[in-house]
This record gives sequence, C-alpha cells and structure tokens, in this order.
Amino acid sequence: MIKASFITTLLCLAGSILQAQTVNDELELQTFTRRFMAAYNAQDHAAIGKMYTADAVRIDQEGKQIIGSENIAAYFEEQFRNNNVTLLLKHTGIHWSDAEHAWVAKGNYEVYGKTYVYDIAIDIVGSYANAMLKTNGEWKIAKSWLSRFDMEAIKAEIQALNDTWAAAVNAKDAATVLDLYADDAVSMPDDAPMLAGKAAIKKDLETGFANRKKTTRSRTKRRK
Repeated sequence: MIKASFITTLLCLAGSILQAQTVNDELELQTFTRRFMAAYNAQDHAAIGKMYTADAVRIDQEGKQIIGSENIAAYFEEQFRNNNVTLLLKHTGIHWSDAEHAWVAKGNYEVYGKTYVYDIAIDIVGSYANAMLKTNGEWKIAKSWLSRFDMEAIKAEIQALNDTWAAAVNAKDAATVLDLYADDAVSMPDDAPMLAGKAAIKKDLETGFANRKKTTRSRTKRRK
C-alpha cells in the first residue's frame, strides 16, 4: 500500500514537472519566433543562420532541401538581395516528437512585398513546423518544414461553418450561433452600433430572435 502510494506521488510529481517544463518551453519558443521574425525583417541573414544547428535541414513548400546553417544563411542572403519582403509569423503551439527527439514548434507564416526588379508582387502564405533543439541554453532549429495551405480544405471548412451558422439562425438557436464567435469577436450589424464581445452579441441575437417571434405571431393573426 505504501509502495503504491509512493509510486502514485512520483507519477503526479513527474507530471507536474513535465507540465511546468512544457509551459516554460512554450514561452521560450514564442520568444524565439519573435526573434526570427525580427531578424528576417531586418534582412540579417547572418543572425538567421545562427538560429539553426550546424547540420540543420530546411525543406521548402516544394520539398527542396537545404542542409547546413551556412547554406541556409546563404539562401536567405540571396532572397534579401532580390526581394524587399516582410515576414509575419504566428506561433500556434508546440508538441513533443518522439520521431525527431525534439520539441516541434508549429505556426503559420506570410511573406509579402515586391521584387527589386520589375516590382513583382510577392505574397506567400503557409504553415511551418520546426524541430527545436536546446544547446548551451539556446534554442535552435534542427529541421524545418514549410507547407502551403490546403485552400480547398479551408474553403470546405468555412462553408461548413457558414452552413452551421445559417441553420442555427433559422432555428433561432442563439447558443449554437454564439459558439461560432471568438471571445473577443466584433459584430457590425447594419444600421446599428458595433457589438464587441460575446455578451453584447448574445444580447443582440436574443433580441433579434424575440422580435422575429413577435413578427411571426402578428402575421399569423392577420391571416386568421
């Protein structure tokens, strides 16, 4: 009984330590993401190169590989020489990968701007996954995968949300409609003040549904 209790305590303690470490790693990798974006937008290819391990691998959207931090830095140097672009990164989370033996940081990115020659517009969006290793207290990218968004899948997802919203509105189901809004959502109804936050949107939905019920009843009475 003592042994079982002791083992349970150890498991709980281990879980707490792992969770605390995960939160700390999450915050550190968010900081890393901001540093990478700042170096890119300063067109500092040398600083970017130092953010990769010496034998790092970068795989672009087309599956092309660049191996080694020096070659990756040279790639960015060439990009900055030809293009005037800005990078936006949105870190979405991390997870442990047994296959990579590393934390994998994921997120979305957008590169936009113009070429220096002919001012050709550039706008590339996609997602990334970086296998991260920590050496001497410093995070570095050991492997990076870039991928394009599946636009057809995104369109289907948006259409499904629209269908859910329309069905809920027709059914006067305020709870389901409200679930489709973010906590800090903003709604801009026609000929009415802007609504900020779920509480305001909920009140407006309930008022609108109640008015629809009154209108329906009055029409029914007139028909009789």
